[in-house]
Amino acid sequence: MDAVQVTSAEQLRQIMGGRFAPVSFASSRPNFNGLIASHDLGGGVALIDAHSSHVEQTPRVHLRAEATSRDVVYFGMHAVGQSRLLQHGRVATVAPGDGVMYESQQTFDVAFPTDMRGYTLIVPRGLVKMRSSAISERCAHTMRRHRSSSRLLCGYVSQLIELADSLPVDQRHDAGQVAVDLLNLALRDVTSAVPQAAADVLLTMMRTYVREHISDHKLDVAELARRHHISTRYAHTLFERIDTTPATFIREQRLRAVHAMLSDPAHDGQPITDIAAAAGFSELRTLQRSFRMRYGVTPEQWRRAGRSSGIGEPGLAHR
Repeated sequence: MDAVQVTSAEQLRQIMGGRFAPVSFASSRPNFNGLIASHDLGGGVALIDAHSSHVEQTPRVHLRAEATSRDVVYFGMHAVGQSRLLQHGRVATVAPGDGVMYESQQTFDVAFPTDMRGYTLIVPRGLVKMRSSAISERCAHTMRRHRSSSRLLCGYVSQLIELADSLPVDQRHDAGQVAVDLLNLALRDVTSAVPQAAADVLLTMMRTYVREHISDHKLDVAELARRHHISTRYAHTLFERIDTTPATFIREQRLRAVHAMLSDPAHDGQPITDIAAAAGFSELRTLQRSFRMRYGVTPEQWRRAGRSSGIGEPGLAHR
């Protein structure tokens, strides 16, 4: 076991940065006192035991962790106290006996409004037996203690914290693998806890935003995700629900806007370059290439013959 007594907020920031991700205080730095111990369970799996106490009259620690290149997931739970975790635009409140998963490659915020003792299981992402987008979907959802699989995982982690140092190295590594297996088991139950209706509403908002801001040539996947306070990875997860990608959807909506203007007699005198700009195409040749690939003709050919012949009439599924 590697244990460190923490006596200041700055020391907490440094230790968190070394063991989790670069962090900053999202609010004024609190007075802080605590203990952080880590157990190496082999194969990149680790278990962190953190105690904290605050000197302030109204205790509160609020940390913001930046995304890192280290590709792991964290499973956090509390024996004492509670926390609130924000990631992918979702907030999970974790009480004693509850758990929550979050990932290292996306920014997260965590707040501890009270004294706490918490355990964190660190697992390489490749050991989680589901596709990457499904892992992201399950992040920042409270895994409640009333669920049998979550209770089994939390109970095992609590026992492992107490017993890890007494196990030989090979048994400790085996015990770490059992923890990973129990995490995979518990994550199967998170599917029914994911608020599908909320995801549908967010996806609808994003699709509407694209249509209403189609003239913005800077609109891309990153900007769309930023505007809706989610990661680009989660944006891709949402658009998988309609069997497309955010970039494809944006491109299709730009092409539909051009197609509509070329089909409208009110735009007969408008140059193709102006129509391209109005649909968010920053370069005419990009429009010409995409339009031909989508409709089989150039914008100029459509304008000359499309309205009378029906060339390239769209049949888009993602409206």
